[in-house]
Amino acid sequence: MKKILLFLLPLVILIAACTKKKDDTVSAGKQGPRAGSKWVYSVKEYETNQAPTTFDLELTARDTLIDGTDWLGISYTLAGSGSTPVKIYALKAKGDGWWVKSFTSGQSGLWLAYPVNIGQVYDMRNPVGLDYGFVSTPPMPIQVLSITYTRDINGITYSGLIQAGYTKQLSGGNTLSEGINYRNDGALLFHHFLDQYTASTDNHHIVEWDLKSFTR
Repeated sequence: MKKILLFLLPLVILIAACTKKKDDTVSAGKQGPRAGSKWVYSVKEYETNQAPTTFDLELTARDTLIDGTDWLGISYTLAGSGSTPVKIYALKAKGDGWWVKSFTSGQSGLWLAYPVNIGQVYDMRNPVGLDYGFVSTPPMPIQVLSITYTRDINGITYSGLIQAGYTKQLSGGNTLSEGINYRNDGALLFHHFLDQYTASTDNHHIVEWDLKSFTR
């Protein structure tokens, strides 16, 4: 729970807004996120042989100017809490997919690659996973496993999703596994899975995000 609650801590946001530069944003289709878009995710966090902690996170998008170019600023809040949303990262469509920029470090990188082919590997910056903040963890090489994936989430069937993931072998028999299901339009991220396995205790620490609703 401690790691997830870090999403909700107040952050110092330093945005250099000056004369607008040439924008490298590309079209993400008529159904891509825009200012005012809202996501609700069901988040579940649990350890081996322990009951899960679950809660809903609400994300909102607002137009944001960073270094003279247009981005979508994404804010988090606990759904139904009435608390003020806190900006976490910015989102932007480019020629190779959706990019993110951290408000904490200012670093940016590719999050959801598009278009892709099965077997393709790309370096992913994931703002909702272990790479949150872009400081302690470098981009992770993630492999595209399917481009026609179908997934049932909260009683709704989504098709035409891209499925990608990786498992990284660490010292001592420990592993780190991450998986995502996404599209280039609509809600973008439909499912996220992170599993940190500790061999010495035979323990899995798992965090899952599942889309509950998306309002464009």
